[in-house]
Amino acid sequence: MVSEYRSTLKLSPRCPKHQFDTMANQFDSVIINQNQEYLLLFANWIDKKKEKKESKYIRTIPYEFDLLYRVSRDGGTIKAFHNKCDNRGPTIVIIKIKGSEQIIGGYNPFEWDSSDKYKYTTDSFIFSFTDRRNTETAKMGYNNGNNSIGCCLNYGPIFGGNFYCQNDGTLWTINGACSNYYSNIDGLPTGSIRVDDYEVFQVIKKI
Repeated sequence: MVSEYRSTLKLSPRCPKHQFDTMANQFDSVIINQNQEYLLLFANWIDKKKEKKESKYIRTIPYEFDLLYRVSRDGGTIKAFHNKCDNRGPTIVIIKIKGSEQIIGGYNPFEWDSSDKYKYTTDSFIFSFTDRRNTETAKMGYNNGNNSIGCCLNYGPIFGGNFYCQNDGTLWTINGACSNYYSNIDGLPTGSIRVDDYEVFQVIKKI
């Protein structure tokens, strides 16, 4: 079990600028902007690669990340989340904490739905970046196979039953029991957490 991950990712200076520009035009985020280092990290975490050098160039990433939902664009209701995200396959959720540069989130390798059931896997993960301007502040942890992903009509995203979105998109809850399901991450906030925004991206395997 991976208890903690710290990013040491360095982008190659030999990577042509136009490659980054092409990817930037395809990745729409107001939280992490067009920082492609995030895409490298997400792809490696999804594939459980420990050596970041395996994805040396942006163009080698085997996934596309398409925006499905953004609170500030689509509204912060639970209904809006489900309308935009249910039955759309694997997703990455990115959350910006209010009044802070910290971002948190998680990966769902299944799909969101309104079944009021949990799904089980060891491929889902949660993450934190203490400073969204610096990907080297990354920490992440995989699920242990218990209550991995919660799908509930009256809630937004649920990771492990103790990391979830409440009534509207600006309020999340994380409690200490989260570590019963996901590897412990130092610095992960707990309690009721106000957020500025959160986004959900569909993760699409390239052909």
